[in-house]
Amino acid sequence: MMANSNPIPPKSRLEHSNLLQQMISPNDVVLDLGSFASGTTQALLSRRCHCFVEDIPEFINSIQIHDDFDFENSLREHMAVSSKDVKVDVILTWDLFHYLDLTEINCLFRILKEKIGPGTVIHSTRYTGSDIPERPQLFRLSDDLSYQMREEESAHKIVNFSHSTIALLTQLKYFSLNDTLTHTRQFNKGLVEYSLIYSEESGQLKPVRPVSIELMKSIEEHKTQSINLPNLTNLLSELSKDKTGCIIDCGGSLYSNYRLLRRCSDFVLEEDIHSSLAWQQRVAISSDIAFDEQLFNYRDSVNLDLVLMWDLVNFCTENQFIALINKLSSYLSVNGLVHFILPHSGRAAESPANFKIGKSFQVEINGALSGIQSEPKRNNVVSTGQLVRLLPGFKVLAYYFGTDKEGENYQEYLFQYTGRK
Repeated sequence: MMANSNPIPPKSRLEHSNLLQQMISPNDVVLDLGSFASGTTQALLSRRCHCFVEDIPEFINSIQIHDDFDFENSLREHMAVSSKDVKVDVILTWDLFHYLDLTEINCLFRILKEKIGPGTVIHSTRYTGSDIPERPQLFRLSDDLSYQMREEESAHKIVNFSHSTIALLTQLKYFSLNDTLTHTRQFNKGLVEYSLIYSEESGQLKPVRPVSIELMKSIEEHKTQSINLPNLTNLLSELSKDKTGCIIDCGGSLYSNYRLLRRCSDFVLEEDIHSSLAWQQRVAISSDIAFDEQLFNYRDSVNLDLVLMWDLVNFCTENQFIALINKLSSYLSVNGLVHFILPHSGRAAESPANFKIGKSFQVEINGALSGIQSEPKRNNVVSTGQLVRLLPGFKVLAYYFGTDKEGENYQEYLFQYTGRK
């Protein structure tokens, strides 16, 4: 349904949306599943786009569930675009995926099946906090495709149980993760933008690791050095000959190793653990920040064969690390592997390094492994003995002692999950 814009109430937060600015081009057909009051039409018409607004939040608020209620048919009747002979270039879902279960999301995209095709992009947002507004919020586009999100101070909150990316992609066949942006500054803290793109060859597309606004610098500006990690290099070389099931990279935000890891595995996941922990630390009251239950929120069918933890262990408290390993262990295959790097000095760096895997599975590092503080940070896991004690269900499979170009020593470990604790 074509819609006219209405003014949005003044209590709002402003943030430029670089993803939208990159995604939307003149003459695109844009389907906005948000509110009629969003102002989408005016902003997009100024860019010569064709716009449909369906107001799914209003549909959610108005439906009455009963024994004979048919969600899919009711939604189909609500959506005017379902009867249009049109192909959609961009779909704006905003925060709607928080308020629809996976079955309902599947119904929605069955209705849109004939309207989407190769190149169609879904834009969505995800809250990372422990609670979220009770109802979908209003997102209003400005002419430059920045947006305002209204959040009423008195609004009730509900528990945030967001769908994991892997769960969404299971429902949205032929879509893959295309880009993400984590908002960490004053405006829209804890809000993640992401886009999914449709392709019948979706397995060949590269999911881009979440990158915070503060880290959006040209990669060429960052100096790297080679680091010798023979256990990992040899392992990935062997896996490239006979792919393993699933690899998860828990490293930093600067690089994505997806393309190289896809040579070694049928399925690759990426999680920016440190950014999530840093965000929780900024908003938490307690000094010992809890592990976010939204992380690693995968289906029971996910079996991890290799976990790349890099130097993340140096930036967790012991309690966080225990919770992290317990959650990962619930998905690890028996004999699954976890890869670690520890500074031999026992002095953790100020922030995690970024690790880039090269074509021959050699590794380059941006950043430092060791810090200059006189003693380890309190509760940080930095010693080999402490690491072994905190991994009772694992055994050391391989070990390497190395020295980087700065003369700093480091230790590389491969731990194997035995399944017995």
